[in-house]
Amino acid sequence: RLEEKRHFHCGPGRRVVRDVACSGYSCPDDYVLQDDATSLSGNTTAVCCRLACSRHCCPSGFVVKANASTTPGQSTAECCEELCSSFMCPTNFVLKPNTP
Repeated sequence: RLEEKRHFHCGPGRRVVRDVACSGYSCPDDYVLQDDATSLSGNTTAVCCRLACSRHCCPSGFVVKANASTTPGQSTAECCEELCSSFMCPTNFVLKPNTP
């Protein structure tokens, strides 16, 4: 597990810098921390973060998931839920009333 960046003096004129773990990095809006942030070393969005589903545009017949801002992903499978209105009911069945 990585530690916060700290400078340790190891004698006259020498110091060692330990890496910073991504788990301490704050991702900007529409990004979430990488799943393995505690084992990643870095302090940039490119290294520490993934795009969140809130940046994904779902196709017609789908709606973005409710927790999109905290869910990593950029695909319909990861980020969207199919609306019932796009479902084709089998013969002798109809959609329930007031179904989105």
